Parts: sequence; structure tokens; C-alpha cells
Amino acid sequence: MLRRLAILPILILLISIPILIDTFTHQGMFFAHDIEQNIARFGAFYKTLSEGNIPPQWADGIANGYGGPILIFSYSIPYYIATIFRLFGFDLVTSMKLLIAFVFIGSGVTMFYWLKQHVQNIAAFGGTLLYLYAPYRISDIYARGSIPEQTAFVFVPLVLFGLFTLFRAPSKKTVAFLALSLSLLFLSHPFFIVIFTPLFFLYSFYLFKQQKKKIRFLPYPIFSLILTTGITAFSLIPLQLEIKYTHYDISPFNGREFYTQYNTFPQLILPVWSFLGKYGTREYITYQLGLVHWGVFFLSLPLLIRLWKKKERLFPFAVVAILGFLLSLFFMLPPSFLVYSVIRPLQQIQFPWRFLALSTTSLAIIYAILLESTKTQKVLLFCLTFIATLILYLPFAKGHDYTYRKDSYYLTEFETNTEGPGTQPRWAANPENYARPSHPIEIIEGKGVIIPVKRDTTHHIFEVTSETPVRIVDNTFYFPGWTVAIDGNSTDIQFQDPDYRGLITFLAPQGSHTITVSFGPTKVRKLSIGISAATLLVTLLLLFPMKKRKA
Repeated sequence: MLRRLAILPILILLISIPILIDTFTHQGMFFAHDIEQNIARFGAFYKTLSEGNIPPQWADGIANGYGGPILIFSYSIPYYIATIFRLFGFDLVTSMKLLIAFVFIGSGVTMFYWLKQHVQNIAAFGGTLLYLYAPYRISDIYARGSIPEQTAFVFVPLVLFGLFTLFRAPSKKTVAFLALSLSLLFLSHPFFIVIFTPLFFLYSFYLFKQQKKKIRFLPYPIFSLILTTGITAFSLIPLQLEIKYTHYDISPFNGREFYTQYNTFPQLILPVWSFLGKYGTREYITYQLGLVHWGVFFLSLPLLIRLWKKKERLFPFAVVAILGFLLSLFFMLPPSFLVYSVIRPLQQIQFPWRFLALSTTSLAIIYAILLESTKTQKVLLFCLTFIATLILYLPFAKGHDYTYRKDSYYLTEFETNTEGPGTQPRWAANPENYARPSHPIEIIEGKGVIIPVKRDTTHHIFEVTSETPVRIVDNTFYFPGWTVAIDGNSTDIQFQDPDYRGLITFLAPQGSHTITVSFGPTKVRKLSIGISAATLLVTLLLLFPMKKRKA
């Protein structure tokens, strides 16, 4: 039994290799829309984490050297996973490559073990194949470089498995497991919570209808959602209360222009791959569902009728998958405009074509049911599908313009704040408008000498000796949480000087002084971190209860 369980991840690894191999046969990293931003953000994340700042909040070195609060509002699970590889001595680029491989294979493993709760091994393996071999998944890696989305694909099946265990055997453990799964999904990519809500609701309703005693099941998902809200509070609360201190409202994709990103129906069908984006940016991207995936959908229609007529046990499960697929199509096309206009959280996903993630998942489930319902030649059908995906999709599983860069580039030379203007402090301009500072600390008025003592992500300590009162600039963008203390006494910060827009400036009296510029959590962040820590502890105790000692 153990050998059988161990060999399945190996098989998933083997079918994953053709998609991933190009990444590891070139030195450096391929060009993709978000890939360098993710590496730079991870570099800042790892740097502050290694200095003992948990959770990481301030990103040092990005934004042309002025830093930024991106880590407060950004997904964190991908970078925690990448930290494991960094601890083994790999550089930033290799750690990111290993992360891509780990989450891609991991998503296959979690999908397989969830599907196995409903179908046999060969059918579960077939569904896993279509979950991995999808144009959107390939484009996500090699065109968009969206590592957080790839990470989220690991936890979607885990949430579905959590729902399955909760409705089958409701208990404190299953409540806690579902809460942890939802939290990991949210902290990998919060948009995926919105995108997969239709599937989660449909699947929950399906499981609910399978039970005989239904009333006692209702509170359990609610408890899981309460725990999830508590665990993710350290990210969720600042996202609601402190995002106003950034330029989020001027981002072109903050929800106001979602309607410009709709797909056309031909885009979903035609197997078009291009290395030129809509706005002239270099992207190897596609909006198609894939010919193999469309074939699976059309084959599923007569299957659905047959399952309905024979009253097969998989019929309701197939309905869930097909409804999930049809809803994903609806949300990608212009007729959904009214729904987006009324339900504002939908607008926050920015690009309606992100629902391709739901399409891919729904079609993987449909294919697993199709294989399970095939009386004979299951292996032959699987092999034909595998060959078709290799022929149609594999030629595009490759990176372009591989470039090798040292860690220092991502840690100290990266110009942008890794997220465009959206998470830039609202008192600052675009980082590219600022010259890279020649010194981290400078005297801009008066005469004096600065001697550096210590500088890390959240503490800048230096000594100043001056003949006159001086005005000093710390070449760091101001954001709530930054404070300045002179000889241990707090002093005022000025961050709206038009000549030093958004930077930390302050006055220091004549003489010799020790000055500390430090970043720490605000009251809002302290409260949210406390809520998360307490809720996580409660959740872990529910999942792994302490054994009582015998008297």
C-alpha cells in the first residue's frame, strides 16, 4: 500500500518533466511579465525574514533603492516555500526555479489525491494530466511569470479535499484542516478565493445533498471561515485599512477597467500563441482553453445524458464540474458585465480571463469522470490524451531570452517597486523618477558628519556630529510605521517636502547624537498579527490536539 502511494507522486513528477525541463536546461531566468518582480520581491522577503522580522513587511532595496511596503499587502506563501531552497544555499534565481517546479508538481499531487476520493487511480491520474497540461498553466509560467498563481493551484484541490473531509466526517480536525487550506490559498493568491468561489459553493452543495442528516453540518463550514479570517488577519486587515496610504486608486487595473480585459469567444477556442502582448509588451501568452480540453467538454455532454439516464452516482459530481466550467466561460465574456458591476469583489481580480484557472480545473474534473465512466480501453484513452497534449501544448512550454543576473541585481539594483504604482506610498512618485541615492543617509541642510553604525531592513542606526542644527534625509520612502529617535527620544518626520517627495526627512540639533530610524508595525498591524497568531495556535491545537496524560 505504501509503495503504491509513493509511486504515484513519482509518476506525476515524470509527466511534469516535459513542461519544466526547459527551465533547468538554461542558465539564468527566462523573460516573463512578472518573473523579475517576483525574484526581487522574494529577495527582499528573504532578507528581512533572515533578520528576524516575522511576518516580513518592508521590502528593502526595491523601488530604485528607496524600499516599499509591498510585503504588507502581497502574497507570502510562495516566498516562504522559496525560502526553504534559499536556506540550502541556492541563489535567488535557482530558488525561484525550484519553487516553480515544486508547486507545479505539488499541484498535480494534491489534485490526484483529491480526485481519488471520487474516482479510481487511472481516472484521477487523467484528471491530473489535464490539470497540469493546460495552455493557461504553461502561459502562467513562461509568459506571465505568475508564480503566486502557480502556487495557488496547489491549494485549490486541498480546499476541495478539506470540504470533502468536513462534510463526510465533521469534527474539530476537519474544521481546522479546511481553515488552514483556505488560508494557504488566500495567502498564495487572494484572487483565487474569488475565482473558485463558484466551484467551492457547488461542490459544498453537492456534498451537503449527499448527507442524510443535514442540519448538523451547517455550522462547520462557518467555523472554518471564521478561523480562516483570523489566520489571514495579518494580511487581510492592513489590506482593508492601510491600502489607502498607497497609490492603489491610480493603478489602471484596480477594478475600474476590468471590462477592457474581456475575452472574445474565438480567443477561447483558437489555438493562438503569441510572443507579443496586447500593449506591445513581450509576452508569450494565450487565452485559449486548449483543443484537447474543448474535446473533453464536448465528449462530456453525451456522457452527462448517459449518467442521468442510468442514475449513476457520478452524475451530480459531473453536474458540479460542468456548471463550474460554464460559469467560468460566463465570467470571461462581456455578457457578465452587469454581474461585475454589482459584485465589486469580482472587479478586484483585474482580468476576467483569470477565470481560465477555473475552466482548467473544471475540465480536469470532467475528464476524470469521463475516464471513470469508460467501460473499457481507459488506458488507451489516457495515452491518446497524453499524446495529444504533448503535440499541441508542449512546443510552447519553453522560456525566451534567458538572462543570468546575480543576487545583487535583485537586492540592490531593481528599479521598480515590483507591483507598479499600485503599492507605492501615496506621498511618493514613481520610483523611476528618482535618481538612485548615492548615500543612504545625507545631510541636506547645515554642516556635519555622519558615521554609519548599523543598517538592516528595519533599523538604520548612525551617529551625527554637527557644528549647526542639521536637516537629514534618510533615502527611504516614508510609510506608517517608520519612526525617528535622536538619543532615544522620538522626533517628527517630514515626508512631504516637494524637493524630497515621499522621503523621510527630519531635524537634528547641533552636537553629537545617535539617531535610529526604524520600521515597526502600526497599531492596526500589531492587532492583526496578534489575531493571526492566536487563531493559528487555536487551529493547530484543533488539528493536533494534545494527548491527555493518564492518571
